[in-house]
Amino acid sequence: METLENNFNKNRALDMLNYFALTSCAFLFIITQTFLWKNIQQPITNAEYVMVVLLTIITFIRFFQLDKDGRIDWIKTRSFAFVYILVRLATVSPKAAFFEGMYLLALSNLTVNTDFLKKVVLRLFIIYNFLLNALVLAAHIYFGFNVDRPIYHLEVHQQIKRHIFAFPGVLYNNINSMGVVTAFALLVALALFFENKDKMKSVYKVLFGLYVAFSAYCIYFSRSRSAALTIIVCLAILIVNEKLKIEGKKIVLTLLAVCVLFVFCAIGFIVAHWDTGMEYADYPDYHHYTDLETKIHSISSSRYSIWKNSLYSAVENEYLAFGVGSLGKEHTARDKYKIKVFAELTGNADGYSPMTYAHPHNGYITMLVCTGIVGTIAFAFAIRQKIKNSELLDSGIWYIVVCYIVMLNEFEVVVTLHKRAIMFILMAILAAGSTVKYKQED
Repeated sequence: METLENNFNKNRALDMLNYFALTSCAFLFIITQTFLWKNIQQPITNAEYVMVVLLTIITFIRFFQLDKDGRIDWIKTRSFAFVYILVRLATVSPKAAFFEGMYLLALSNLTVNTDFLKKVVLRLFIIYNFLLNALVLAAHIYFGFNVDRPIYHLEVHQQIKRHIFAFPGVLYNNINSMGVVTAFALLVALALFFENKDKMKSVYKVLFGLYVAFSAYCIYFSRSRSAALTIIVCLAILIVNEKLKIEGKKIVLTLLAVCVLFVFCAIGFIVAHWDTGMEYADYPDYHHYTDLETKIHSISSSRYSIWKNSLYSAVENEYLAFGVGSLGKEHTARDKYKIKVFAELTGNADGYSPMTYAHPHNGYITMLVCTGIVGTIAFAFAIRQKIKNSELLDSGIWYIVVCYIVMLNEFEVVVTLHKRAIMFILMAILAAGSTVKYKQED
């Protein structure tokens, strides 16, 4: 009998296949946030499906290597994940639930080897982010763009796509993504640094310091206020906890509870102001927000209105129980609802474009409108199970990486149903080094 943690060295061919699929998924998901995704979307999507299927097959193989008790325990520790997937399969197409199953089930201690994750996957993620940032800055220096000017204005897009080193696919498809991903990569790098700093030579420490400075500038350059604010709060938590020495899991779970409470308060405020209607910035005659709502709308960079409109649409279309299904469907439903309301107010909606291409800008509200109350509750408990079973969160400062996602999810859609590199890396970190150990059959 031997523990599962040694299983990764038992079958070299399976290990190599496992590592290849894990690394490929991470890389492919990163590409979805670049121009390259728009240029060769279908081949990348096909490759993603192949890699996720491969990870799923490997999960089945390793699962049946466990003894009976091990299999039962593995299922028990993911019981809410199974409930969530069943709910999703009953309410949306199997295709829509495909990647969610990968996040919650295929990324587990059966497929995520802690050493390989740290030494290969996470370092490649950091390096790729660094190179991507360097190319973005090089493009702006080369073309003489003003840093204060919106980097992804239409003509800038066209210039970059025509000229940037004959490889237009390497740049972010959204300037905000640059800050969000860079801050996350920086915290992952800090977690790796703290684990290895005693063994590092002075020259590497100096290079790491330069990397930190470069990444900090890239966050500033991106003008992503949500990323900047969140990473500052994370670093403050890290400094305070150096004295308090609170367990990482407790910090993450407490912070998650606070963030969920904030969302409940925000929803309560929206419900209390339900009758004031929607925000029509370009049509002041139909603006009925209270003064307080107007101030919150401005301070939150219009996020308040997006949250309110998303909830309006969910209630109007009666999909609050099980959700609309996906972000794309949420956009469509919100569009239709805004046009309908505008037509009722003006008598004619011809020419009115609600421009609902933006996601709800809150991962918790997004989860609610996309998966419904039932799906959100099941997902919340599934994430709680993954956090409680994670070994890394009580090791070093890895908890601060998860704290970043928990807080950022208040302003961006990070914990999402879609293919995002951050979500993949987060789930891999939570899966690595699970404290639940199983025995193999003789």
